[in-house]
Amino acid sequence: MTFYQRMGAGLWDKKLTNYQFIAVHSTESDRAMPAINWMESQQNGSYHNLVDVNGDEWQLVPYDRQAWAAMSMGNARGLHICAAGRAAWPRSRWLGNSAQVSTLAKRIAYFSQMYGIPIVRLSPADVRAGKRGICTHADISAAFHESDHTDPGPNYPMDELLRQATNQGGLSMSDVDAINKFTADFNGPIGSDVKDVRQQLTGGRDKGQYPGWPQLGNRTLVDALAALCAKAGVEGCYDPATKK
Repeated sequence: MTFYQRMGAGLWDKKLTNYQFIAVHSTESDRAMPAINWMESQQNGSYHNLVDVNGDEWQLVPYDRQAWAAMSMGNARGLHICAAGRAAWPRSRWLGNSAQVSTLAKRIAYFSQMYGIPIVRLSPADVRAGKRGICTHADISAAFHESDHTDPGPNYPMDELLRQATNQGGLSMSDVDAINKFTADFNGPIGSDVKDVRQQLTGGRDKGQYPGWPQLGNRTLVDALAALCAKAGVEGCYDPATKK
């Protein structure tokens, strides 16, 4: 894959915090560079990544910023990648751009792994409901009715694109569920252990569920140290058990 990093001239503004979906677009031009030049000259429209028919790729927008790709609702909900081409093209022509499909699939797999977005085809209803996965600009238009764009067109080979993205190591919904379960299972005991340590170190007998250590007279470490200081006559110290 050839990758040209050419950030657009400020073709973004708001911070992107919702990585709900990866949206696929088309430029409605035969090649990528005329579309890029138009976006930069007009300061109108952008995508996170744009891929030419030969597989060359440009990054136009930082991944933590909203692209100007699909009106306010679409821009705020995900990452946008664009294929140079036209929505009216037949499936055979899109598939003929094999390097382009391959590059787009690799980009989807990368975004999937980086942001935990499953490689699952979304419907407009799924997009509107906030489900995570892969969609098109047409799906976003149908979901929120903010535009009438229908790219990348009904003949775009989304099935082949997602097949290749999955083979590149993208995440299925079951993968995401497994990751979420592992994270919960892993973080749960850690959180409990931290609470245990905190209460043993700082909690008195009247605080929390821990009476203290038996070998320290049922005192916590801090209370035992306080009792020793009080016995030694250190000013200001007292034994929490006797208040003396």
